[in-house]
Amino acid sequence: MRGIIHYRLTLIVAICVGWPSLRAQDQHLIFGEVQMLSPKVNSKGDELMPVLSPDGNRLYITRGAFEKNVGGRFGGQDVWVSDKNEKGEWQEAEPVALFNNRGNNAVVGIDSGGKRIYLLNSYEDNIGSKSGLSYSDQSEEGWSPPVVTKIEGIYNLGEMNSLYGLNVNELSDVLLISMNGPYSMGLEDLYVSFKFTGWNRFHQASGAGVQNEGFYWWSPPIHLGNVVNSVGYEISPFLSADGKTLFFASSRKGGFGSADIYYSTRLDDSWTNWSAPVNLGREINSRAFDAYFYIGQDSSVFFSSSRGGKFGDIYATQLMSSDEDILEKREEIFTPSKTNIPSLVEEFEIPTVTSVHGLETLNRIERNILFDHNSDNLLLKDLDLLENTIAILKANERLNLHLIGHTDEIGSPRQNEILAAKRAKAVNDYLVKSGIDQSRIVTESRGESKPIADNQQAVGREQNRRVELVFGTVKEGEQFE
Repeated sequence: MRGIIHYRLTLIVAICVGWPSLRAQDQHLIFGEVQMLSPKVNSKGDELMPVLSPDGNRLYITRGAFEKNVGGRFGGQDVWVSDKNEKGEWQEAEPVALFNNRGNNAVVGIDSGGKRIYLLNSYEDNIGSKSGLSYSDQSEEGWSPPVVTKIEGIYNLGEMNSLYGLNVNELSDVLLISMNGPYSMGLEDLYVSFKFTGWNRFHQASGAGVQNEGFYWWSPPIHLGNVVNSVGYEISPFLSADGKTLFFASSRKGGFGSADIYYSTRLDDSWTNWSAPVNLGREINSRAFDAYFYIGQDSSVFFSSSRGGKFGDIYATQLMSSDEDILEKREEIFTPSKTNIPSLVEEFEIPTVTSVHGLETLNRIERNILFDHNSDNLLLKDLDLLENTIAILKANERLNLHLIGHTDEIGSPRQNEILAAKRAKAVNDYLVKSGIDQSRIVTESRGESKPIADNQQAVGREQNRRVELVFGTVKEGEQFE
């Protein structure tokens, strides 16, 4: 089955959920009865990559080798969607026209609020001639046309490159990649990349030629190491909610079929040190091709398998019980230690502030934590700035910190005031968790009222979605000598 192009596209979304941890046959995971979904979801073509919306009522699938696709039966794959009715039954799947062209199309991630969908394909033309990662945002008018983002090191992928796959987690800060890269042991291996917003200290927007809201760069991919990866192929990664457990399909020796589903646990923050992969057993795997494992918020499990015939179908089961909570919802951002990301803490000497002039000098450095559209999630890109701020506060006990939340002008003023307050609180909570006393932090929400850039331009709105960090003195009215 692997000879068919679609089986080599690695796309599955990791939704942050609170479902119980896992037990497979002989490996601490127990599943319910496995059942094929109805013909309303499955067809005579290939059904792959099930992705559930956060509310559990919409199932996205990728369908290939189907005459009703944009490119026909012998063209690329298309995104289809099935909605659940009041009885909990999946309805007839329909194509998502906005997301489909003649290339290979698939949903590769949905953010936690269900307002942003990540997509395979660059959408730079109507025939899908260039591979890439794009996203679409939902508004009152519907889904926006897909916008391409940049992945350092693999952005220029050539014409319709199908030998790679992408997986964006629900906080949109970790990207898993399946590709035959420079460190691959055999065929496709698994890599990880971390997200940076287009307007930050690590990259300059000049020369990018992109003026789209939310334009991102992803760091150069890091090989996950030789424990997870093998001389065969590793595809279809699914990252657990806590960021520590990885599910994937592999053709390594010892499986039941042409590809089996495995899981492995991350042992430290390096993203290169993993436990030995564990086969999910005969409850999930078959003598055929099994991949694209996905778990929903209600512990429902979906995956694709060719056990029923020539092509893949979507199967479902239920995660029943587990010994330990290895997939508990994570509360902190990832802190990889070997990503070669420059550190403000390491690169700049921590100042000792003893005068008004010193305080003014400190505040001349712009300290803005940027946010995704309609989100209050802290992302990896801001870790160094926050750690530098913490170091300054710990070295200067007379200082406090004023956190001022802002938004762009999209949405109502009241909604934006609330969102700005949530953003300030997210930064506040991170600082308190890191040992800064709450009494030294003041938060404020200014909503959309204080933009620093043009809200009519996407790049301006991106800069306006921020929390300002302003240093002051601990006691009101206190002055330095």
